[in-house]
Amino acid sequence: MRTARPYLPVALISCCLTVPVMCAGQTEEFRAHPAYGLLERLLEPPGQILVQQFSSHNKEGLNGDENWPLYLDEHGDDVIFDASGPGCVKSIWGTNYDAESVVKFYFDGEAEPRITANYIDFFRGSLPAFPPPLVSYERQGNWGTKPFAGNSFVPIPFEKSLKIAVTGNSRFFHVIWERYPNGAEVTSFTGGEDRSKLLSSFDRFGEDLFIENDFDLVRKETEIVEPGQEVALFDAEETSGIIRKIVLEGDGSPEFFQESWIRMR
Repeated sequence: MRTARPYLPVALISCCLTVPVMCAGQTEEFRAHPAYGLLERLLEPPGQILVQQFSSHNKEGLNGDENWPLYLDEHGDDVIFDASGPGCVKSIWGTNYDAESVVKFYFDGEAEPRITANYIDFFRGSLPAFPPPLVSYERQGNWGTKPFAGNSFVPIPFEKSLKIAVTGNSRFFHVIWERYPNGAEVTSFTGGEDRSKLLSSFDRFGEDLFIENDFDLVRKETEIVEPGQEVALFDAEETSGIIRKIVLEGDGSPEFFQESWIRMR
C-alpha cells in the first residue's frame, strides 16, 4: 500500500538570522542584554555537571506521592534533600503544605540550620535572600482544599554539603540541583549573593532582547513546500549569528505534524 505524504497547501517558512555588527579592530565581547549570562548559558552543554532531583515520589512504585521524604533526621524532621558538594540547588517546588510547617537549610555539616522559615512564608518571599518573583506561592489548579504551589528559582550553592529538612509534613516536593566536579570552587550560600541579573530577566519579561541597529537582518521565505520536497531554509558558513524565528504554517493535519521534519546540522 502506498503511503501518502503530507501536503502543505500553504506552507510559509521564514527564517530570520540576526548577525551582530562589529567594528574593525573591536575585541570587546558582544553583550546584548543585562541578563545575557542566563541566555548564553542555555546554548552551552553543561560539561561535567550532573543534574539530579530528589522528590516525594512513592518509594513503593505506587500512586500517591505525598509525604515520602528521603528519611527522618535525628529531630524527627522530614529530610527532602541531602547531598554532598560541591553543588547548587536550582529549583524547589512543592504543594499542599501545612500552615505550620517549617523548612530548614543545613550547610556544610553545621549542627544548626543557617536558614529557618515557615514553609509557606518562604515561598511568599518573607526572606530578603529569596525575593519575589524568584520565589512564588500561587494557586495552581483546583485539586484538594489547598490548590497552591510554591516555587523557588533562587540558586542555593553549597561547598561541602546541604540538607533541607521540614518540621511537619513535607507533602509533595521536588528539588532539582547540579552536582559539580570534585574540587570545583563553590562558596556556600550566604544570603548576600547578587541576584540583579536574575531579577532583571524577570523585570524585562516581554522586551526585545536585542537592539535592531546593532545587527544585519537576513530573511528567507518560501511559499509552498510540495509533498516529498526538501527546502534549504538557511545555509551559512564562516559567520556567527542568532536564529530569531522559524515560522511554519500548515494544514494542521496529523500527517503534517508527524511526517514533516526540520533538520539542523
